Amino acid sequence: GRIEAGLDTHVDRVQLEDILRYTIENVTKQAQDKSISLINQVNGDISPVMGNPIRLRQVVDNLVSNAVKYTPSGGSVTTRLRLEGDQVEPMRP
Repeated sequence: GRIEAGLDTHVDRVQLEDILRYTIENVTKQAQDKSISLINQVNGDISPVMGNPIRLRQVVDNLVSNAVKYTPSGGSVTTRLRLEGDQVEPMRP
């Protein structure tokens, strides 16, 4: 809705791997407290994407934080990225 209203239209080159690494650093303590393993898999050299860096970080933070929050103690959370043609996609298990 904010984008359609003309807000949050800032777009820049964003390195998703850096955003993911930053997020994982921020949830590591929470994961350790629950004995959750954090696994980060990046397949290949992921090129920067065009996007709003603040919003992309919020999305990744929310996804990974919720994964840690709702994973039972002793479980694991895996994040995956891969380059498919000219698009970055989450890797399938």
